[in-house]
Amino acid sequence: MIELGRGAACVAVLVALVTTLSGCQFASRPPDLGIGIRSDDGKLEILLCRETLMTEISVDQRWADVEWHTVWDENLVLDLPAGARVRAQDIATSGSALKEPRLAPGDEIVIIINSSAGATYLGDFRIPETGPPTEEWLLSDSSLDPAPCSD
Repeated sequence: MIELGRGAACVAVLVALVTTLSGCQFASRPPDLGIGIRSDDGKLEILLCRETLMTEISVDQRWADVEWHTVWDENLVLDLPAGARVRAQDIATSGSALKEPRLAPGDEIVIIINSSAGATYLGDFRIPETGPPTEEWLLSDSSLDPAPCSD
């Protein structure tokens, strides 16, 4: 049996994402956990609409359709209620080096969250040409919503 390391697993998820975005279909895709993003004073803020016991979070980014860069990759145990907001300073553990992603128009951001229940959640975003939202939340379908967790 071959075991995939974390990097290979991230690449597999990114390949699935690129294939999905290119029009190919997979039988299933990880649920998005109701993830939204916005800029909070120039820093990435993530909104999680569903309760989860997070065990890992990974944020990857690419700009100008070049290559993917991992900016967050953190193993932790964090019990989050529905509507929780997450920033780098909230999840950084001792010795971690979380970078703030660029939030420039056209940049792509992929967020992968693993939970203690073994579920994987995915949010994929493209920063709008008008720039990152600061009041509303950018959702995976490119829509903006001031209160995406309200329903």
